[in-house]
Amino acid sequence: MPLVVQDIFPYILPPLAGLLACISLIVLAARDKQRSPTVRIFGIICVFIALWSLIPICAYNLDRQSVFIRIIQFLRPVSLVLIVLMIHLTHHVAHIRLQAWFIPLLYSTTFFVIVAMGLGERGMFHMRSIAPVLALAGIAYNLKCVVFHLRSLRDRIGIIHPVQIYSGIFLLHIFLFLSVFEFSGVNTLEFAFIPVVLMAFGIFKPDKKQENEGFPARKRLLFSLAMAFVLLPLISDMLFIFHHLEDLYLIKLSTWVLGSGAFTGISLIFSVLLAIIGLRKSEERLVALLFTILCLGLALLNLRDIIQTGLGTHNAMQLIYINDLFLVNMIGIAAHMCYLIMNKAGSKKIFLFYGIGLVLAGIIFWESIVGRNFIPSMAISYKGFGHFLFILILVAVLIHCAALLVRSWAEQKGGDLKRQLIPVFIGVAGMIVLGLGSLSSIVGFTDYSFYNLSFMPFVFIAYGVFYQDVGRINEYTRRRMISGMLRSLLVVTYLACVSGIFYVLRDYPLEYVLFRIIPYGIPPALSFISAAFLSLFVLGLEQNRTESLLFSLLCFCYALLNLDICLLGVLADIGLALFVSRLDHFFLVLIMLGVNLHLIFRITQKRDKWWIVYGAYAIGAFMAPFTFTEYYFQGMYIYYWGFFAKKAILYDIMSTLWISGIFYGIYLLYQALRSKDGSRRTTEKNVLIAFVLIAALSLANTPAIYGYEVYPLGTFIFIALFFFAYALFKFNFQLALQYVRTIVFWSGLVLLLFIAGFLPKIIFSPEREIVSLFSGILVVAVLY
Repeated sequence: MPLVVQDIFPYILPPLAGLLACISLIVLAARDKQRSPTVRIFGIICVFIALWSLIPICAYNLDRQSVFIRIIQFLRPVSLVLIVLMIHLTHHVAHIRLQAWFIPLLYSTTFFVIVAMGLGERGMFHMRSIAPVLALAGIAYNLKCVVFHLRSLRDRIGIIHPVQIYSGIFLLHIFLFLSVFEFSGVNTLEFAFIPVVLMAFGIFKPDKKQENEGFPARKRLLFSLAMAFVLLPLISDMLFIFHHLEDLYLIKLSTWVLGSGAFTGISLIFSVLLAIIGLRKSEERLVALLFTILCLGLALLNLRDIIQTGLGTHNAMQLIYINDLFLVNMIGIAAHMCYLIMNKAGSKKIFLFYGIGLVLAGIIFWESIVGRNFIPSMAISYKGFGHFLFILILVAVLIHCAALLVRSWAEQKGGDLKRQLIPVFIGVAGMIVLGLGSLSSIVGFTDYSFYNLSFMPFVFIAYGVFYQDVGRINEYTRRRMISGMLRSLLVVTYLACVSGIFYVLRDYPLEYVLFRIIPYGIPPALSFISAAFLSLFVLGLEQNRTESLLFSLLCFCYALLNLDICLLGVLADIGLALFVSRLDHFFLVLIMLGVNLHLIFRITQKRDKWWIVYGAYAIGAFMAPFTFTEYYFQGMYIYYWGFFAKKAILYDIMSTLWISGIFYGIYLLYQALRSKDGSRRTTEKNVLIAFVLIAALSLANTPAIYGYEVYPLGTFIFIALFFFAYALFKFNFQLALQYVRTIVFWSGLVLLLFIAGFLPKIIFSPEREIVSLFSGILVVAVLY
């Protein structure tokens, strides 16, 4: 094992894989309800291998020249205990009954030999002289026991699992024998996870009795190994960052995250959250496990982009290849998941898809070794033929799965499966669109990484995968959960917005910011604060109404729009201003059209033509990624109040759709107003007035975006939003006032405590800063 190397990759991968696999198997052995001696001995072997794997990992990542080298030399003779453990395991598997003193005698003799070696090769025996002899003796004795056992077996089917165990034992014997010599500096015990996993498949065999008792051993084994398989590249990424902290470009990384990498961070967060949700069901259902692996694969892809940006492509090249070798397996995993959802788990095509991933892994590995592309003459060779082929085949497999989903949906006459297939198909279709966009980026048509938006179709797939679990939740609980999740998401988004504001304005003097905000920035600032407040307030007011969720999303859109206008009045960087507008309009295009129509349909209680609402959401999802291209915004105008976006052809299309949706909503409200009476008529009348006011103020932004220097009166949208909120929630007006009083009370209390905490800093002199700090803390604690 080379302890002094220029880079820890790929040298760290074998011990890291051994550590993860052995930890998973140790946990699995500890959960054995049968209290089997075979499982206990196997668990002890895993503990030894895990400890041996941990030492080189620490040596690679910490001070390689210090104590870890001495620890390895100190503990190398202890590895001889594995010989006795394997003999002990063979006795239990082969059902050999000897004298009770035989196994304790072997342990005692081994302990004596280890002590005689001096625990560091300074004793009467030398490691290289005695260890090979003991290893060969162990192999010979185990071979005798194995032959005796296999001859006694008459059941050809039952012989499979003992053969798996014995194969792992003999392979571990060979690794132990070779580890003494360390050929080319490689310690073969770092690859000991291979025989350990082989033994595990023989020990944790499928057993009908265990399945009936609630211990699906083989399923838990597959789950444990799958988690180790997924965690290997993720932990490799973490170790890679830790190992290259001094090479990290923090300024470049932070600029990228707040710019074009914002969706990479969002995708990383969403993929991890979805993986956590899937992990709770992964041990029970294979489809949940596959979905969890897909989510972690997406997280790995996002993390790889972050590392590549922070360290540069040259430094991160080794890790990129490692991650790609893992990601190509997503072809088989995605297809397997779709086949399971369609109840076609027995299809042989699944093995074909996994085989394609292995072939692609070989191509990518070959490209990483030789440093050139598999087919150098191709036009896309500068991006890598293996990467291009991977995405191309993934898109083709997803198209195949989408076609099967449609066929399976058509064959179903009803029931949960028919409804479950719809969100899965929407998610797969979204992945196909993003995959085609990624292909266009590889061949050079665009520089945008469309796969960073994969978290959106993953949400639909998650709903389909866990459709039955969601169905068990009653409507009341479901709406409260959705309301709580939406509120949490909005809070995180607003906190990110505030952090982004401080970051982009960090170099601007406060006097300049105030000068630019007053007076033209005051209306959009008020609208941003009001819309953000209403988006959170209504979710606490009525959590069980769908209208609350939709109105909250509507306020969220107007909050971002007015934050955009406010920032454009302050920023001096035209490139950053253009990005802010594109980011804002991504969310507007994504949800504004669908939310407007959905809210009107709910208010008017319209029961037909819901395909219009679904179509509006679909159009938004399709058009949203193009907001970052020149086809949506092609530059910025410079007006007396600041920058304003310059429209392009795609904005014309979306603007036409928005206006059409607004007038269609007004028409529906007017029709409902004519056909109803009583309190419902009053509500719809107020909603109609508010909606007309919102429409008029929104249209007032149009001249500026078309090049006319007219101040956007849509920045006064907070007036219409408050009236809209009153129209929707006037029956809870007293409760709303109570919430407002509570918010004002606690806000005032926090403000007073803040002022009281800073009073000692004003009273005491600057030289007594420590005294003023502790005095302020004491005052706040006493008053609170």
